[in-house]
Amino acid sequence: MHKKSILFGVVLFLLEGVASADQCQWNSKTEANDAFKILSKEKYVYLFCKPCRETQVRKVKLNSIFIEQQLQSYHAIVINPNQGSKEEVLDLAYTYVQTGKNTLTNLAGMVGCGAVEVDPFMPKRIHSDSEF
Repeated sequence: MHKKSILFGVVLFLLEGVASADQCQWNSKTEANDAFKILSKEKYVYLFCKPCRETQVRKVKLNSIFIEQQLQSYHAIVINPNQGSKEEVLDLAYTYVQTGKNTLTNLAGMVGCGAVEVDPFMPKRIHSDSEF
């Protein structure tokens, strides 16, 4: 019985990470269009996945942004952070934009994607100055 309890605990721990990943990577057409409009005015995005236990925010320069249709009615925001680098599909739940001098705001919250376990706002000072 004790072994079953340990196994159950391990499974729950692993599922916690899976349930938190890719919350707002595929979005409705409206959410994707709204995110595109916001991002097209930005020079940088700030990526931080709190449920993934990341400890540092990544500042990413936006060189190009586009919407890519996924399965039938789903859409993803794709960015190419640097010339010659691999395209990156954004999960809006872990994407922040600067909305004030010292404030980063969660993009999923701005477009209405119901992300959980993410901060709606973060102070800008916690990000890394390095660009990716």
